Amino acid sequence: MPRINVRFSNTFGNEATVTVPVSEGTSVEDFLNTQGGIPENAVVRVNRQTVDLEDELAEGDVVSLVPTQIKGA
Repeated sequence: MPRINVRFSNTFGNEATVTVPVSEGTSVEDFLNTQGGIPENAVVRVNRQTVDLEDELAEGDVVSLVPTQIKGA
C-alpha cells in the first residue's frame, strides 16, 4: 500500500512536531491509536481544523492534539 507523510504535534507530550509515514487511506483515529491514543481531554485537529476521527489523512496533513484547557490560561 502506498505511503504518505503526515506531521504530528502532540502538545500533551511536549514533543516537537515530527513527520510520520503512514499508509494511504489511514483515518485520523487509526493514526492516533498508533501514536499512543487520544487523551480524554484532547481536541483533535488536522491542519488547524476540527475533524471527524473517521476522516482519512492526506500527504502533508498536520495532526494536532490540543488540551481542552491549558493550566494557567
